[in-house]
Amino acid sequence: MRRSTHWMITVVLVTAQLLGTLSFCYNHRTGEIYIAPWLTYYTALISVAMFGVLPMLQHITVNTKYFHAKINFLIFLIRLTAVLVSVIFNWTKRGEYIKSLRDLYRLKIEFLKRWPLSTRLEEKFENAIRSKFCWGITSSMAAILGSFEFFKQQLNVNNVGIIVTLGLMANVINLVLTSYFCCILRINTLLAAINEELAGILEKSKQLANLRKLGFIHAGFFITQCCQFSDDVEELARFQLRFCKLAMHINDMYDVQGACVLLTVYLNSTSVFYAIYVSSNSHFRL
Repeated sequence: MRRSTHWMITVVLVTAQLLGTLSFCYNHRTGEIYIAPWLTYYTALISVAMFGVLPMLQHITVNTKYFHAKINFLIFLIRLTAVLVSVIFNWTKRGEYIKSLRDLYRLKIEFLKRWPLSTRLEEKFENAIRSKFCWGITSSMAAILGSFEFFKQQLNVNNVGIIVTLGLMANVINLVLTSYFCCILRINTLLAAINEELAGILEKSKQLANLRKLGFIHAGFFITQCCQFSDDVEELARFQLRFCKLAMHINDMYDVQGACVLLTVYLNSTSVFYAIYVSSNSHFRL
């Protein structure tokens, strides 16, 4: 993995700690996970501060003249709810997060000792990380800059401090889901490696059967290789089951945040279709 990719992952981890969405220290190079008292106290203060943002909502007045303004405000509330839920889970499920990361790292090391990743999968994994980081930074910056217009025009908020605070709060969920994306991406890459190994075993089995049919190998060697292939398939199946269970467990920990984000996607699509409908009607009237 390139040095710049390691830096991207480090930036995501450090930013998550600064914003209070990661309450433990994690070294992605070594897999070391530990709880630092200073980070625990800092995250606790940030968590309290995030809930202190709620009184700021009383300064918001929704422009009820426009339907899309109501939808955008609802999207903002859903994203804010997802952030606050993440803050709560950051404490109530911290032990589960740490255990899941440790299990993932241990399984990854155990698997890679026997079946190293191919160059193609390593490049694919790294490109996905870099793409997610670049697009995530771009979308977050665009959303924060766009929130100035949204809060001023549609929510009648003129205080710059409140706008910046609420804009950052609404986009913290992007960082939370980036952590989820990295975990699931790692598991999917390992599952793809299992598929590659199974495909290789099938191809070797086919070649071995042809050689036996032509009489180039004796029966003892053929049986020994078949037994070896059988053991490999059984071991790969065991790893696949453990990876799938771990993925399901991680999905369960992020189901609320994922549901909130999915709901905002549908609402955003509704707002876009409504804007297109209004624009079309205005065009026909002209």
